[in-house]
Amino acid sequence: MKNKRTPLNSFIIAVIAILLTILIAGPFVFMILTTFKQIGEVMRFPPKLLPDSFYLQNYVKALHSYIPRAFLNSLFVSAMSVIVTLLLSLPAAYAFSRLNFPGRNFFFMLTLSTMMIPQGLLVVPMFNIMKNMPLVSSEYGWIDTFPGLIFPFLSIGFITFYVRQYFLGIPRSLDEAARIDGANKLQVFFMVILPLAKPALSLAVIFSFMNKWNDYLWPMAIIRSENHYTIQIAIKMFQGQFNTDWPMMLTGATVSVIPILILYVAFQKGFEQGLSGASAGMKE
Repeated sequence: MKNKRTPLNSFIIAVIAILLTILIAGPFVFMILTTFKQIGEVMRFPPKLLPDSFYLQNYVKALHSYIPRAFLNSLFVSAMSVIVTLLLSLPAAYAFSRLNFPGRNFFFMLTLSTMMIPQGLLVVPMFNIMKNMPLVSSEYGWIDTFPGLIFPFLSIGFITFYVRQYFLGIPRSLDEAARIDGANKLQVFFMVILPLAKPALSLAVIFSFMNKWNDYLWPMAIIRSENHYTIQIAIKMFQGQFNTDWPMMLTGATVSVIPILILYVAFQKGFEQGLSGASAGMKE
């Protein structure tokens, strides 16, 4: 017997959906509206949702602050981290899902263990490693450099695990058919597996990009000069010892959301398919 949705049930579902939308989107809308307020309006109590007048000077001042340079720095660092992460994670995921070699399960568990260590525990050891990098002429190694921002704390463990699960959902019969046609293992990887794993690659790109774009702790520890500020550090600069320029800080936060939204819209279809594909691999 099918359950019929009554008008009361539909009304309750609609109310819950509206409340959840307000709960999730409300702070984001308030942040955007605050960027059009002056500091006096922000400090007013009780707070008002709409500004008295739309004050555009916050965005003008942002263009003459650390924000533009830091925005470009974060784009470069995040894009390079995506490339490095995929170059290391995809072959590892293929090996863990398709190849048989001694110690495969041990090395896979070792890779997973990297996800279990909080970043905060590794900042000091990683700082010392970056400072004493071999074959680097600088006295401070990779401290306050772009390589020092790009390579540490990549999301290799999670991406390897996730893509491996997706690869497990791809039928092995396709590998066998390719080998019958004369393809070797590398050709199977590049010509069979990767083209079928585009949804997984979409999610991997989004996650690895966000991992670096939103990182605050490591850039704060390693950056020394304004030329290497990332967007998160530039936003922090609007907070002083005794006061905080909330409109400018939220203007920077609003600007920092734009690349994430663009990336999600661009890869939305693959992102959703990637989640379902990985869940299929979990059953293997």
